[in-house]
Amino acid sequence: MTRRPRSGKTRVTRENTGPRIDQAPASGSGAGGPLARLTAFHAEIRESMAVLTTLFDAASRGALDKGKALQLREFFSGPLLWHDEDEEVGLFPRLRRVELSDAERAIIDATSRGHDRMEELLEHLGPLMTAMAAGTCASPDLLAGAAEARALRNLLDAHMKLEEESLFPLAAARLSRDDLDDLDREMDARHGDAKARPRRAVEL
Repeated sequence: MTRRPRSGKTRVTRENTGPRIDQAPASGSGAGGPLARLTAFHAEIRESMAVLTTLFDAASRGALDKGKALQLREFFSGPLLWHDEDEEVGLFPRLRRVELSDAERAIIDATSRGHDRMEELLEHLGPLMTAMAAGTCASPDLLAGAAEARALRNLLDAHMKLEEESLFPLAAARLSRDDLDDLDREMDARHGDAKARPRRAVEL
């Protein structure tokens, strides 16, 4: 698998992204404040990861669902990465501006490293999902993809647990009401404005 240079991030645009499998993504389009919105979106990630691992396992046995592969491709190249961006360019910089202990800063750094690893896995899984949707994915690639899908699911399970149990409570304790309100408005603007779509993300 080709690894991205560590010097920067590639970009994904609205033209090659789309909604989640069944409905519009919750991240960036709901009430309850930014931390509640970020937390709520984790349910969609967990659901989509379960579908992804099932899809690859079935495809490696010869049962290929092209439509589901395309829908998953759109979710993982769009809403999932927009959620990542809400944290990387919205939440993390605000947290880094307040007084934190070394242990608290380590939580932010660990979360950001999780995003990097997620993107590395998606660099390979994204084209595989595209090939599956076109019916052109070879059996060895499907077997490798099934293993990577399980690795991504394990990564995201641990990643979301860290966010829910450590990162978001830290943000709730350290950020002011004004910070959170500004983040909420920023998420609204970013999710609603097509011109704001170029994001920190991978090209899938």
